[in-house]
Amino acid sequence: MMKLKLNNIINKVPNNFLVIQAREGFFGSLVYRSIAGSDKKFVWRKEFSGCEEDLGPLEWPRLTEGFDIYDQDENKTYTWFKENHLTTAHLSHKLLEKSTQKDILKVYEKNKTLILKTHDMNLHSELSCKIVRIVGSIKNITKLYGNDTTFRKHHELLINEIKQNNVHNLNIEKFMNIDFNIFIDEYLKLCNFLDIPCNINNVRQFILLSRDKLKRYRLTLP
Repeated sequence: MMKLKLNNIINKVPNNFLVIQAREGFFGSLVYRSIAGSDKKFVWRKEFSGCEEDLGPLEWPRLTEGFDIYDQDENKTYTWFKENHLTTAHLSHKLLEKSTQKDILKVYEKNKTLILKTHDMNLHSELSCKIVRIVGSIKNITKLYGNDTTFRKHHELLINEIKQNNVHNLNIEKFMNIDFNIFIDEYLKLCNFLDIPCNINNVRQFILLSRDKLKRYRLTLP
């Protein structure tokens, strides 16, 4: 019932919402930040920052190595802490499926677009707003093959594209590619779909630092 109510709110004013559809571990928060940091039309609040500091979407914390820790008991406290700080771009903004009507309306702004993130990879069939679906594989980004990690345990998954007018398939390996030409082609297609200006330097810088942190994490593993 709650899901139906939220979908009805989104479908009533689809131009005021954008949904990012991403499996766990597929850099959904990084994509969220990249989009929110590209245009002022998107809602961004201090409480989305993923830390105690008042940061913009493409700023890393100054007082800590990384963003907030997701509190889950994996019996790997130290590894879990490092993974959170070095391999994520966490947001302090609830997933769509964990939100209530009150949660959404609290941050909704009439003249802006609110970005919502979901791990539900079938939700596109129920929504009329624009959706950015993260597709492809992350294994060539994380390169954590066979390592006992928590966040990147999904590296064998391959998320397929779908054909739907309101859906843009964002290939995450291309978007986060080291090769600038591959990245810029994917980023420009995203901006064209969303009809927003590009913020090439800042988005690229955020992605490259994220990849650098991933590499540093990988080098600490046994």
